[in-house]
Amino acid sequence: MSHSVYVKEKVYLLRQKSKSYSQIHKATKISKSTLSDWLSDEDWSIRIKDNLTKKYSFKHKSNIEKALRIMALKTKVRHNNFRKEALSDYLRFKNEPLFLFGLGLYWGEGDKKSGNMVAVTNSDPNILSVVAKFYRKYLNIDESKLGIKLFIYKDINMDSAIKFWSELLGIPKKQFIKVQILESRSKLTKTKLKYGICTLYCSNTEFHIKIMEWIRLLSLDTRV
Repeated sequence: MSHSVYVKEKVYLLRQKSKSYSQIHKATKISKSTLSDWLSDEDWSIRIKDNLTKKYSFKHKSNIEKALRIMALKTKVRHNNFRKEALSDYLRFKNEPLFLFGLGLYWGEGDKKSGNMVAVTNSDPNILSVVAKFYRKYLNIDESKLGIKLFIYKDINMDSAIKFWSELLGIPKKQFIKVQILESRSKLTKTKLKYGICTLYCSNTEFHIKIMEWIRLLSLDTRV
């Protein structure tokens, strides 16, 4: 398809005004492939392209940085709200034995570094049984979100170990996320680790923040 001299002149004029191919196409209805045929080999057009690329990159980077700042602010506000809720909960529950005992177990045995997970790893069924009750009562955890990671030695029957922890903690076998087989153990651990080592966890930033805040508040309450 041939184009009039007038159309080409308009294209060149728009380009000289530092218009992008998209802007020129919108103004003239000339396809971008045709614009490229006309302009891509022109030195002055190449310089304009480089300038537009730098300008777009700077604007794009600024937009990304702005979006990240907004996201960071929203996250900070949300986390502060979690801490405010945690204070209210702490004042309500701090005299309940299960709350204090469960929180103490988490303080000693729980994951305090991940930032987005609550998790306790232990081989003692009694400890994990209390932790499960603590999770359910004070975090109001969605049962489907509770998971188990199990670490057992080669001489432990996997099916028996899974059945044991599943029944003890009330968690379906399908929610056993990982079962890792460990190398052979010493005679001492054979009596202590009859059903392996179990991690009871839930991936949830809100819960992690609240537990960390409860621990902080408890530490303040117990200072002499």
